[in-house]
Formats: sequence, C-alpha cells, structure tokens
Amino acid sequence: MKNLIITFLLSLALPLQAGIRERVHLISDKEVYLSGEKILVTLRTTNEKKQKLIFSKIAYAELADSAVSHAQAMTLVSAGMGTMALSIPEDLPTGYYRLIAYTRYMLNESADIRNEKLIAVINPKTLNIKQLTGSSEQHLNSDLQSSLILRYTYRCC
Repeated sequence: MKNLIITFLLSLALPLQAGIRERVHLISDKEVYLSGEKILVTLRTTNEKKQKLIFSKIAYAELADSAVSHAQAMTLVSAGMGTMALSIPEDLPTGYYRLIAYTRYMLNESADIRNEKLIAVINPKTLNIKQLTGSSEQHLNSDLQSSLILRYTYRCC
C-alpha cells in the first residue's frame, strides 16, 4: 500500500520532471466592447511546440489593467479546449485592458508566458474622446456619442 501511494505521488510530479511547458492560446470574439457586455473566450492548451496538450482541467481568464484585475472567469478544459463568457463590469472606465489566459500549472513559471490580448472597452456613460484617440477635446457631445455607439453596435453585433 505504501508503494502504491508513493507511485501515485511520483506520477503527479512526472510532468514537472518531464519538462512539460503548458501554454494557453486565447481567442476572443471581438477586440472592442461596451461596458456591461460579455467577452466570449475560447482557450486551447498546447505545449511549447503548439501541439495539443491534455493536462490541465481548468483554465482561467482575467480582464486587467496595469494595476488590478477587474473581472475573472474559469472554464473546464476538455480535450485541450475550453470556452467561457467573461462579464465586463458596467462601471469599468473607457480604456484599453489586457485579457489574460492561464492555467494553475502555468503559475509555476514566469508571468510573461501567459497569453495576453489587448482589448478596448468603451463606457458610453463616461466616454472621453481623449482616452480613445489622444485628442485634446475633453468630451464628445451627446449626439456624436450616440452616433459612435450606434455605429459600433451596428458593426459588431
């Protein structure tokens, strides 16, 4: 019985000893979102050579800026694939955010191996044109703001 337990524990450590390097590839449905929308995310786990890897059973995604994570979600990974919907908070300010994907196994390595994608979030309640374009104008007038939102909605949805 003791040998069986030792064998089991060693089998858990085998991927670490074998040098398996798990990676998560991230695909989102769009690159520009309105606050309050859901980001549809598909994840694929592979090794360093981009070959399908069936190792981790759960994957995570976060929406973060440089300081803090604003939303998190997790999904079951089956046959190296997983899908999830990550809800963007209604009060998230307009700006650019990082969509980050990883597994717990990847946390054993450096943070720079996590797959990231830059996305834009537009909050129509607090839309500031300077945040989007770098213009010196502070705020859009309400007609132009509505037009921008309608064009975005028509084009993307």
